[in-house]
Amino acid sequence: MRFIVYNVRDDEIPFVEKWGKDHQVDVTSTTTTLNTETISEAQGFDGISCLQTIPYSRELFDSFHQLGIKYLALRNVGIDNIDMQAAKDNGVLITNVPAYSPESIAEFAVMMAPLSL
Repeated sequence: MRFIVYNVRDDEIPFVEKWGKDHQVDVTSTTTTLNTETISEAQGFDGISCLQTIPYSRELFDSFHQLGIKYLALRNVGIDNIDMQAAKDNGVLITNVPAYSPESIAEFAVMMAPLSL
């Protein structure tokens, strides 16, 4: 199986590579944001992992289908920006982070507060 991971930050690369190795998945990373113009980078991959930063439209899922992409793994909570019917119509399985720890989010916010002063 081959995955391309869009919107990767430098600090995420070691984790992405380790995940690929641990699960016997060939993983390629890119800093590019996924959209209808950049999806061509996913040619030859089985799945895409990215952030919840764009609307996932019918047009985008049609492109998934044309490229043979069967999986979209979001590295975020939420699916309100996804055309779920279009994903289903194009045979794309979607996964996401099921929940975040409210305590961790609060701790992070408190930690960052002095930096914004």
